[in-house]
Amino acid sequence: MQELVIVATETIKAPIQKVFDFIVDPMQTPKAMTGSIENTNISDMPLKEGSTYNYRYKMLGVTLDGVWEVKQLESPKVYSARTLGDAESEWEYELKEENGVTIVTLTVTYKPPQTVAERVRLTAMAKINELEAKNFLHNLKVLTEEI
Repeated sequence: MQELVIVATETIKAPIQKVFDFIVDPMQTPKAMTGSIENTNISDMPLKEGSTYNYRYKMLGVTLDGVWEVKQLESPKVYSARTLGDAESEWEYELKEENGVTIVTLTVTYKPPQTVAERVRLTAMAKINELEAKNFLHNLKVLTEEI
């Protein structure tokens, strides 16, 4: 099965730990990710490998429900997780600090729909997902950057 990969990068004028802490806090996600509606049933904080929570996300007018499962946490440089449920995907955040700024790269890998009708919408969906990733990182920058 073909997988689609979205990659977005953002440079943020904030300490790497501050940015990392924002990313790994499920209560912060809806503040930065426009399609994110809510995260509930959150495992004990702080999250660790194996922690889960339920998410609700809206894309193209369709509400998707599922479970977010933390796969890897290496503070403050790596955070990866996968989603199960209505939309299966893999998320990997890589953070680097250079010259007083934090560089965040988000890679999202997901399986495309299988029916012909769904594949026709795939190109539009891929562009929307790419814009969402870029928008999320921009909002992350705005919410965490030190002026």
